[in-house]
Amino acid sequence: MSELVRTGRRSFFEQLGAAAIGAVPAAFMAREFERSSRIAGLKDNVTMLSSDISSLQGQINRLDYEKQEVSQGIEQATSQLEALSTAAPPRPVDSDIKVAAYHITGWGTGKGFKSMDWSLGAPYTPLLGRYTSDDPRVADWHIKWALEHGISAFLYFYSRPDFGWERCLEQGVMKSRFFDSIDFALLHCNDNFWPGNPFGMDPVQMDEASKVTLDYASMHLFPRRNYLSFEGRPIVILFRYWDFAYRFGIEKALFWARNVRQSAEDRGYDVYLMGDFVGWTWQHDDSANRLVSRELDALTAYNLGQPSGIPSKLDEKGNWTLVCPYEKMVEAYLREYEYWSSFAKNMGKGFVPTVPPGFDNSLMYEMGVDNWMMRLLDPTVQRFKVMCESAKRYAEENLNLVSVEAWNEFQEGSVVEPSMEFGFSFLDAIRDTYARMPTGGWPEEAIPGLVY
Repeated sequence: MSELVRTGRRSFFEQLGAAAIGAVPAAFMAREFERSSRIAGLKDNVTMLSSDISSLQGQINRLDYEKQEVSQGIEQATSQLEALSTAAPPRPVDSDIKVAAYHITGWGTGKGFKSMDWSLGAPYTPLLGRYTSDDPRVADWHIKWALEHGISAFLYFYSRPDFGWERCLEQGVMKSRFFDSIDFALLHCNDNFWPGNPFGMDPVQMDEASKVTLDYASMHLFPRRNYLSFEGRPIVILFRYWDFAYRFGIEKALFWARNVRQSAEDRGYDVYLMGDFVGWTWQHDDSANRLVSRELDALTAYNLGQPSGIPSKLDEKGNWTLVCPYEKMVEAYLREYEYWSSFAKNMGKGFVPTVPPGFDNSLMYEMGVDNWMMRLLDPTVQRFKVMCESAKRYAEENLNLVSVEAWNEFQEGSVVEPSMEFGFSFLDAIRDTYARMPTGGWPEEAIPGLVY
């Protein structure tokens, strides 16, 4: 019995051991198989990822190559465009009469303001596109085109040195490669400081603006060799001088002129003072005109708001408006030339006739930007040339100067700068009237390859 038991026990334990021994490898194998499967799967994933990485690396290499090609293309294109947009040195033409054009230096530098914000719209479009006046490349083209069409001076609006247009003059225009090739002078405008205007709350500011301007000009602008002068005296034009006298009194206007003159004298300069005399509120009153012009050396006009024989009217809000054919305005200008040149001669003063290529601020009027409106209908190059020819007869002998209003007053429709609508035609009229053709013919009318 015991043997059987022993045998049974042995057999039982042996069988138990055998079962255990058989079970362990099976579990191990199952786990090993699972592990091996995971490892194989991971290896497959690694292989796939390696393939993806290799593919991505290939794409990255191709993109780097394409990027390099694009960069080289951009660099080449930029170089070509810069070459096209770079104005060649001007070939000035000689003129029998000096021609100076009024010039706006605020374009593209402010929002909501006329002669600054292109988005307000304009009757004409500059050939250069909607440029900014503080870009010296723009000034390069302006100066080149002017000199090659008989305009040898620009007259720049100037209120005080820390204003926007004035900063553009120094940061943009005066950094032109050709700036020293053209003469320039200041059209000193203090109407920003008149009562009712943005800076007109404190009347003292107007006098301070003139003093600050003349102090600055005496130190930084008058000493330049290309500052426009007459008999060694720097020319300064007082914008809307007669209009100022009409609004605020003759004595106040005389004080303005004396203040400008004295401020320059304090810095060692005897300025040649011109008054913008024939403006919106002119009158043929010799006695009044003698009083107002007492402190001036010469008379001129930025433009003629209402020459004799041209009727105007008030709109429903009481705003001044005038609409007439450009041809009628040309005839009226000639009548004004006759009166004012004769008056100036009798007073022993100089006279500078002005030739405008047109005028139309109706868009600014309709938008409420201007509270007045003048629109000259159908301005033609042919009629403008008639005005230019007539102005020659009235240019004062010693000054020998004619002004153009304006180079780039786009939002008032008074433009001789090359435009999409007229090309170079108004400049050609100036050149053909005042300049002498060089032996080799007129300079080619180059245009930039890059529109700003």
